[in-house]
Amino acid sequence: MSRRGRRAAVRANSRRGEIVDVRSGAGRMGPALLAAALIGFAITLYLVAERLAGVPLVCGPFGGCDVVQASRYSDVGGVPVAVLGAAGSAILLAAAIGWWRWRDARLLAIVYVGALASVAVVVYFTALELVVIHAVCSWCAAYAIATATLAAVAGLVLRRTR
Repeated sequence: MSRRGRRAAVRANSRRGEIVDVRSGAGRMGPALLAAALIGFAITLYLVAERLAGVPLVCGPFGGCDVVQASRYSDVGGVPVAVLGAAGSAILLAAAIGWWRWRDARLLAIVYVGALASVAVVVYFTALELVVIHAVCSWCAAYAIATATLAAVAGLVLRRTR
């Protein structure tokens, strides 16, 4: 059966209430899912590299990146928050790539749950930036947007495949 024929069969089966294949959401939403995961991971890698090198961040219009990185909230148990973010982002990216490659719904669920957890953490740190630190890191804001986008796209794909 051709690729197009398999897709049509999967769609026809899903309309009859049968099991839906996760491939149905991959074609349209897969690139967006991968892009959001990759952007989040790239941002965290930049933040880790600059933190470990001790180089000031290129921050953009807000100019608060160095203030945020110098705050007492930039480490958790002696580990830079950027390192923890990079580790989490690496897991999300690996799961997103795995889902794209093998269409395993469990990997997509890992992306969704992990991205939701990341959003919760990002909300906490954004609140700290605004209320306690009184500085906003544009890289952190960009990471928050990428993470929220990842959670939204993963949620949409999960919803379409059920």
